[in-house]
Amino acid sequence: MEMRYTHPILPLAWRPLLDDASFCVGKSNIHAFQWVHKEQWPCQHVNIYGPKDSGKTHLGTLWAKKCNAVWLPCPHSSFINSQGRYVLDVNINSLDEIETLSCLEAVQTLNAHCLWLSLRPVHLGNVQPALRSRLMTFLCVEIQEPEDSLLVEVLKKAFRDVGLIACSQILYFLMKRMDRSFSNIRDVVEKIHYYTLKHRANLSIPVVKSALAWKSYPQRIPGE
Repeated sequence: MEMRYTHPILPLAWRPLLDDASFCVGKSNIHAFQWVHKEQWPCQHVNIYGPKDSGKTHLGTLWAKKCNAVWLPCPHSSFINSQGRYVLDVNINSLDEIETLSCLEAVQTLNAHCLWLSLRPVHLGNVQPALRSRLMTFLCVEIQEPEDSLLVEVLKKAFRDVGLIACSQILYFLMKRMDRSFSNIRDVVEKIHYYTLKHRANLSIPVVKSALAWKSYPQRIPGE
């Protein structure tokens, strides 16, 4: 009897390219991209906010490399040094008022600068008025949901990050049928990537349909 061995697919880490050339720039994110490349800021705090998976971490990494900035786990005065540069990726509803206020005081006193990354503007979180009034002085830059041309480029990069080359036919096949959002791109590409590994399949439209369980084409978005 022929013996067959099957092996589980190992969960591979998603390690996207985070260099300057691999950031996809479009109308929805160009202002945020420009701010992380400015030589000087007119203020000590810039808050880049936008949807999940919209490239905020990528922008934070670019600014950190450019300015030799340090990623902080949370806002706290003990982390702040004179004229330092810091990046904070925060949940705006989980900010500790006392620690955050002490951090802001240290930044002001020591002439440091901070790049804050969040889903929404930091001052819209569940914070007390004293802290909110300080957070409202931040320069806020929004990343919006992507336009179609940017979505195609981000989708192409997401495939490239996991070692897959998607031709234009596959990209536009997905574009016409998937939810147009940054967050959905990661989910779609992960499912397709896992399917190609499990079945040792090359990337193709039939493979995409099988990976996403699309037995028939989903309805096109109204107005297309």
